[in-house]
Amino acid sequence: MPLEKKNDAGKIDEVILDSPKIPEGCEVRACAGIELRDGEGGPVIAGYAAVFDRLSVDLGGFREQIAPGAFTETLKSGNDVRSLVNHDSNQRLARSSNGTVRLKEDKQGLNTEIDPPNTTIGRDTTEDVRSGLLDGMSFMFRTLDDKWETKDGEELRTLLKVELLEVGPVTFPAYPDTTVALRSLDQRNIKKEEPSEDVSEDTPASPEEISKRVEKIDRRTKSTENLETYLNIHRRK
Repeated sequence: MPLEKKNDAGKIDEVILDSPKIPEGCEVRACAGIELRDGEGGPVIAGYAAVFDRLSVDLGGFREQIAPGAFTETLKSGNDVRSLVNHDSNQRLARSSNGTVRLKEDKQGLNTEIDPPNTTIGRDTTEDVRSGLLDGMSFMFRTLDDKWETKDGEELRTLLKVELLEVGPVTFPAYPDTTVALRSLDQRNIKKEEPSEDVSEDTPASPEEISKRVEKIDRRTKSTENLETYLNIHRRK
């Protein structure tokens, strides 16, 4: 249920919309741009849920890209991938086991086609895509293998292999959930900062090291503030 935030006068000042809960250990990413195509049995929602070798925006202290072939094994496994609207299990559209979700890796990324059902949700979703109210394609996944490196002073994460769980159209493709990735980054940084055998634990950090750490914290804080501002603006609409 949406939460209503009231001011001192008791009037509703802001409506905070619920967002679907992402299962523990799972992550979501999204790409802007989907379209409706004419299929043999009706409209088809089509787009790329993921694009290879494209650097993301700052995700709160790091940037990310997806390596070609990251979905190869999960697609071969035959897992039943569901399609939901905004990752909401109450808004079911299709599933790969009955052929109403079709997923294919090509040179660009993860090509996705969805046959919306002839239900209220299916018809509403089709119209929302047609009108542009739904303008992104998103996917939920578990990371099976990734690589972290530092390039040009930035932390870069490359997704090498993932388990695909769900795909579907979304309203806000701009801000992904990065909780799991940030936890992974923190663990990597802890390992990097562990003192070697020939360095005393009491050795103070150099001014350069302190400056770099402060800069990373500032970047993550700014990204979080941008996210909160963005969501608050759209919640008031």
